[in-house]
Amino acid sequence: MGNSYGKTVQKCCACVSLEEKRKHLPGPPGIPPAESPTETLLHGILEITLNEVVASGFLKLFRKVDDLWGGVIAIVELPPVRVARTRAVKRLKRVKFEESFRVFCAHLVASINVFVYSGAVYMGTAKIPVTEELLKGKTIDGWFELAGDHEGTAKFHITLRFIQAVNDKYYNVGVAGGAFEGVTHTLFPMRKGCKVIPYQNAHIDETFSPKIKLDNGQFYTPEKGWEAVYHAMNEAKKFIYVAGWSINATIALIRDKEGKPLPGNLGETFGELLVRKANEGVTVLMLIWDDKSNNNHLLTGVMNSHDEDTFLYFRHTKVHCLLCPRKPQAKEFKLITGFIFTHHQKVVCMDAPALPSPHLAPRRVLAFQGGIDLCDGRYCYPAHPLFQHLDTLFKHDFHQGSIVGAALVHGGPREPWHDCYSRLEGEIAWDVHENFRQRWLKQAGKMREHLLVSIENREIFCPPTPVTSEDDCDTWNVQLFRSLDETSGVDFPQTQTEIFKAGLVRQAAGNVTERSIQDAYIQAIRRAKRFLYIENQYFLGSSHMWEPAVRDESCAQLIPLEIALKIASKIRAGEDFSVYVVNPLWPDGAPTSLSGQDIMLWHRKTLEMMYRIINKALQDINRAHEDMTRYLSFYCLGNREAVKPNEYIPPHPPKEGTDYYKSQQNRRFMIYCHAKIMVG
Repeated sequence: MGNSYGKTVQKCCACVSLEEKRKHLPGPPGIPPAESPTETLLHGILEITLNEVVASGFLKLFRKVDDLWGGVIAIVELPPVRVARTRAVKRLKRVKFEESFRVFCAHLVASINVFVYSGAVYMGTAKIPVTEELLKGKTIDGWFELAGDHEGTAKFHITLRFIQAVNDKYYNVGVAGGAFEGVTHTLFPMRKGCKVIPYQNAHIDETFSPKIKLDNGQFYTPEKGWEAVYHAMNEAKKFIYVAGWSINATIALIRDKEGKPLPGNLGETFGELLVRKANEGVTVLMLIWDDKSNNNHLLTGVMNSHDEDTFLYFRHTKVHCLLCPRKPQAKEFKLITGFIFTHHQKVVCMDAPALPSPHLAPRRVLAFQGGIDLCDGRYCYPAHPLFQHLDTLFKHDFHQGSIVGAALVHGGPREPWHDCYSRLEGEIAWDVHENFRQRWLKQAGKMREHLLVSIENREIFCPPTPVTSEDDCDTWNVQLFRSLDETSGVDFPQTQTEIFKAGLVRQAAGNVTERSIQDAYIQAIRRAKRFLYIENQYFLGSSHMWEPAVRDESCAQLIPLEIALKIASKIRAGEDFSVYVVNPLWPDGAPTSLSGQDIMLWHRKTLEMMYRIINKALQDINRAHEDMTRYLSFYCLGNREAVKPNEYIPPHPPKEGTDYYKSQQNRRFMIYCHAKIMVG
């Protein structure tokens, strides 16, 4: 969480978008300072409709600039965070927006502010005070003065309603309480009758055997993720679709610990597998994030994601590999977007033999989704070795991102990788397929649309169908969530009613944006009754509630604050509640790098904010002496290995006294937690 850290990179382009200009223009004076007595915590859901602006005297200014700058917009702010904005509209006799938004909020504010701009010109602000009527859930419908530096008068017709989090019927009910029908106001509904196979890490070796007893009396047998992906792709007859942040065609999905050859095609690389399937007539499509820092192979790339290498590998094959830059259709060329923000989905989708059913079609849709990129450094198993099998199992994808200059010839430790993955069957697999279809149609262009295989042919593909019954102990209810905007996918709702119903907002350059991942996290946190267990690569956010001297909207997603508010509410209610968070000790890469230092600083500011809220709750009930880690605790995984016989001896060990050398002497290193999961 908190993957956005754009402030760590200086803007190096003279072309600044209208949105950037608007963002840095000040609002009117008079907004209360942070934590003033007039502020109230809005914790719940804000539904707001921006209807129209009626004005006299200054509409002529609209006429002067809106044709040049693209129209009039309104921006909703819960100070200091701008949470939604309208499309740009042309000025007529009245400026009519008629747009509604549904926004999760946890903000300490005295008023809800709505800014109006004509192009980049600030026109005024309508301020809706936080009143008792609003807090009680009453619908507020009125005309609010649009105050600003202009002649004449103007009023903004705004309708809004605030729903307290505690008034949600699912609040604090846990898993068993209520007939939960999934997260509402999303594009994809909850699917019932699905089957999910979770995978811990890319591989599970024979020595890992946890004694986890299932409802049927049997013990859980963990399965091997990358081997399952290999076999599913190998059995595909019609299509294989792959989307990833990083994909390396030269890695092997199935390996022998001692480096011995595998029978048949089992030892082939990922790239060889895809080329072979394409030659057999299977349609193979790939969407890979285009790292702008290594275009045309001029550099290795800041993120070392191998996108150019992978593209060249498949260039003269029947595999269709597409490099996807972030926001390729943005109106303004902004380097910060192209270099920093990525496509982070990890999806593999293919056809598979249909299960026995009334449908006569022989094929169905199968999907894999999770956090593991199909690239170097991701192959790992629960033992998380540091120095073992470097010249066999990890020979071709040795990875150590935290030590500058690390390489196999210099020896370990490798960077162990902890992650999660899943195999999805049932209607949810069709949703994953639909996500890929939407992205391909948007990013591949008209000339490549025909490459998609139609799954509507009922002679070949069965329709989306449950694969388990509701009374089956293996049945799952599953829902697909995304972080995506309309520059990266098609079929986004366009009418204002549909946008509101799907819980979408407009952000940045006015693009309709889905942020259902955050919404799902928030709903799950609010619903939690006893505990939360979280694994995440990052833990930073809610910057609008950091210490007043540093608070801003740079990283304002609500998840850390929601967790702190949940804990505080439980403390005041005298109920037990614990949150356990697993993070890496530092982000992947050299911990001394500027970006790494900034991320760790933001992580610290986030934790300070959370513990401050928890401490205040304990003070309120005269228990300030208690250890706050009883309620919120953070963990970093690590490993340490003794020297074993026949261990790989590097031909060029690191220079004595360096961090690399010290890590070999101490023989310990962190396990990099890349997973993104939450259990409650």
